[in-house]
Amino acid sequence: GNVRVSGEAKFYTNSDVSGNDFYGLVRRCPIEEFNIYLSDEAVEYCGSEIRPAINFEKEGYHVDYGDYDATFENNVNVGTATVKIVATKDSDAFFGETALTFEIKKGSVTVTDREGFYSAIDNPNYNIIYLNPTDKFGTFFNEGFTVSEGLSLTIFAECDEGLYGNVVNNGIITVLNGYGLRVYGSLVNNGEISSRQIVNRGTLENNGVISLGAGKSYSGNMTNAGEISVDEGGTFYVGGDTDEIKEFVNDGSVTSQGTVYVNHTLTNNGTFKNLGELYVFSTGNVNATKAVENGGNVYLNEESDAFVGGNVTVKEEIQASDIEITNLPFVYDGTEKKAAVRIAGGISDRYDVTYLQGVTEIDHNPLDAGNYSLKVTFREDSRAFKGSATVEFKVGRAEKSVNAYADLVAALD
Repeated sequence: GNVRVSGEAKFYTNSDVSGNDFYGLVRRCPIEEFNIYLSDEAVEYCGSEIRPAINFEKEGYHVDYGDYDATFENNVNVGTATVKIVATKDSDAFFGETALTFEIKKGSVTVTDREGFYSAIDNPNYNIIYLNPTDKFGTFFNEGFTVSEGLSLTIFAECDEGLYGNVVNNGIITVLNGYGLRVYGSLVNNGEISSRQIVNRGTLENNGVISLGAGKSYSGNMTNAGEISVDEGGTFYVGGDTDEIKEFVNDGSVTSQGTVYVNHTLTNNGTFKNLGELYVFSTGNVNATKAVENGGNVYLNEESDAFVGGNVTVKEEIQASDIEITNLPFVYDGTEKKAAVRIAGGISDRYDVTYLQGVTEIDHNPLDAGNYSLKVTFREDSRAFKGSATVEFKVGRAEKSVNAYADLVAALD
């Protein structure tokens, strides 16, 4: 027979029924008939559960929260997350169940302390880390770190005490605001590094790209199989500040518009373009299976045929005859005497001056009357001369007139 529903009662059916005797009939549709979509189909990782809003569309139907249960799975870390939607038994809208997916992409994070940094650098869910340390002093990174492939590390400030551990870069490191990257262990770059300067007290192995600005960069032993560029106004000192043998081996590409200092040995098997100034310090220290393309100035201690083009200067051994003190004679008057030094040819070069009295070096300009020596020692980054030489000079005795015995005793002393 017929079923009549009247008053406030409702009759729920999952079937397609017809007839005028059904009043208050609520027909639920299969959930597949609804257009169901998420508010976001791709969301960045944030470290906590991600639950995009669920939207339902079908003409003539309204879906409330009580019409379904939603269960999220794998919705924290990077990857494909799933939301399972199941109609409740009291749903006015639909019946059945379905599932949707959405992607969690790698995210970005800003860190200000070492704990936050190490937590982020070891988290594979980040592809961008912004480092702006509030404490710019101390051994901030003394454990070293690795920048994984696909990760970009942007540093807004440097730590004055540097990075005491070893650093491996397989991603991108960018140092902003005119700061530098300081590494007191070894630095291995397989990715990209962009910085005003690099200060590396250990070895540097570059298999990627290093772009240096107008700062002062330092490195120990260095091998390059990638690309290195130095901007105009920048300097790159390869060899550190010790007497140990340091070597710069280039199997890749180097382009310098600034100044490059090589402390001992330069071995070039790749492309080396010098458009600025190149200093190679020690003797017999240029090995080149491929010539260095020189569009600037090169300063050497020994002859070498490893350079093509530009200006190549071989420094001369300084002699005493090349040194002149232009403000002689000196006469004692109770004040220190500072020698004005002129190098042969009027060359303005880089050297240090020390004074000796006999064989003893004195730590001040000559004061008392007597015989002295002036020693000129040319620095490794000099341009015309090398080595050191000594010239002798004297501070003469002064004349003094006395009118009393006490003045005579003082003058004799």
